[in-house]
Amino acid sequence: MEFSVLILQTSSVEIERVCDRADECILETAAVSVSPTNGGPEQLVIFVVLIKGYDSDAETLKKKFSKAIQTNLNPLFKVKLSMSFITLWKALLKQ
Repeated sequence: MEFSVLILQTSSVEIERVCDRADECILETAAVSVSPTNGGPEQLVIFVVLIKGYDSDAETLKKKFSKAIQTNLNPLFKVKLSMSFITLWKALLKQ
């Protein structure tokens, strides 16, 4: 999977490497490209696994990921959403 901005290409692996180092509470991340239902450019979603014993809210992580990506990879990238796998898992179990 690759994310395109103008003629610049950045792979999900590169994004994940940068996001993995964005905060000490992060164990691992997964960068996912999502196409909006109404069309338009793909949006970047970061799923995160936190180290046991750490807690961080999605908005704080989103800001840290955006800053890390813009500083280290591409100043035009913005993270649309970040979600911990535990939050996602709990949401799925409620259904």
